[in-house]
Parts: sequence; structure tokens; C-alpha cells
Amino acid sequence: MRYVEPSRRPARATAALACIALVLLSACVAPVPVLEPDPITFALMGSTAPESPFNSVSPWLEKTVLAINAENPVFIMHTGDIVFGGDSSMGIKEADVRRQFDEFAAGTARALPILYTMRGELDAHAGSPGLYVRSTGRPAWYSFNYGNLHFAVLDTNDPEPGMIGPAQLRWLEEDLKTAAGCPAVFVFTHHPVVLPQAAFYGATPETLRNAGALTAVLARYPVKAVFSGHLRSGFTEKKDGILYVTAGCGNYNEKLPFAPENQYYLVRYNGRDVTVTEKKINTK
Repeated sequence: MRYVEPSRRPARATAALACIALVLLSACVAPVPVLEPDPITFALMGSTAPESPFNSVSPWLEKTVLAINAENPVFIMHTGDIVFGGDSSMGIKEADVRRQFDEFAAGTARALPILYTMRGELDAHAGSPGLYVRSTGRPAWYSFNYGNLHFAVLDTNDPEPGMIGPAQLRWLEEDLKTAAGCPAVFVFTHHPVVLPQAAFYGATPETLRNAGALTAVLARYPVKAVFSGHLRSGFTEKKDGILYVTAGCGNYNEKLPFAPENQYYLVRYNGRDVTVTEKKINTK
């Protein structure tokens, strides 16, 4: 900007410039407006794998999708273990796994909301995510936005079940930096990241083995909640201001005597609070 000596300005010009300067100064010192997070409702489901790679996907898959349709969520997130995979040493051919993915696609074809997926440890043939990626059309890890909300979907089988590899953690850090303008972030993992003590009664559940590396990244960003699957029961725990939700699902195929229903979860975020409601469908 070029400044002019005050003595050389006409009085009106001086006054006008003073007003402009005051407006510019006010604009510089005014606080940056904070975006109000958009409210959202979405659904969680998971663990739809058959009891055997040679069995068919349960008919309760489609019935669950129809029940979720009635809730009118923005999207459905499948938390993994879509199918029962394996490798040739177990007698499981790629065609066996591909057939299950085709059945899953048919069973979810009537879903009205967008269907997102993440990879469980069963969703592979010979340990490779290739068949999962080709069958679902989803990368091993990715992110998306809804309004001004940001969602990151991770692969906790990288390079093996219960792990998130260094390259993926670097990707997550860069992804969350890019989403710095979003007032709220939500993260999805297959393996649970943080569990309450109540979850450890009986057999110790398998959790993310390098959970500390992930939580260290998440603590630097406006992450509201992390949603996981893998287990057959639901748990919630809060750490560093982040709500960790294990949305365990079961009984799509196996009939557990202590839980004769399968379930999905409805998540509501009103711009401040996250509410998770378990919904049961009786499979008797």
C-alpha cells in the first residue's frame, strides 16, 4: 500500500481513508467465526460373515437393512467381517469368498442410505485386501465429508490383524490436517481401540495392538468419537475427551443362547453430543 502525506490530502479524502482504515482494522481483529457442526444420524452394523466360508450370507442381513431404512439415517457403516475369508491352505478358494461378497451385495441392494464399509480380518483371501477392495469398491482406508463433518475409515489389519501400519498413520495425520476446518471428526476402526474394564471379563477381547499410536494422533484434532466393531457386544468408554464406541453385532448366522437377537446401532450427533442407541431385531 502507498501512503500519502496527510497535508497533501483533501479533508474529505482524509476522512474517507480513515474510515476505510478503521473498517480494515476491525476486520483484522475480528474473531474468526467458528462453524457450528452439522447434525447427523447414521447407522452401524457389522459381523455379517457366515459361520463357514461355504455357507450363505444370512437372510437377516436384508431384514436388518430394511429396518435401518425405516430409521432414515444419512448412511450405514458396516464395521467389518462382511464375509468369512481365508486362504487356499484352509481349503478356501477365492471363488468361495467372492461368492459371499456377491451375496452381501444382493442382501444390501435395497439399502436406501449410502453404504460404507471397512475391512475386518475375515474380509480377505490369502491375507490380501484386493478382493475386498474390488468387491466393495472401497479402498482399504479412506475418508469422506458430510456437510462440515469429516469421517475417516481405517484398516486395522495393516499389515496384520490388530495393527495400523506407519504409512496409514501418516496418511491419517495428513488427512486430519486437511480437514482442519471441520468442527467435528469421526473415526471408524474394525478392532476396538479403547474398551472399559467390563469388556475384559472372561476371555480377553482382541483390541488394536498399537492403540496408543492412534490415540496420540486423534488427540490433536477435534475427534468426537471413534466407532469400532469386531466384538459381539456393545461398549462405550471416554478417553481424552473422545467417545470410543464398540458397536458389537452378532447372531446374523450363529445363534447364541444368551442373545437371541442381532442388532444394529443408531448414532445421532446434534452438534454437541453423540448418542448411540442399540436396536435389536429378534431372529427367533
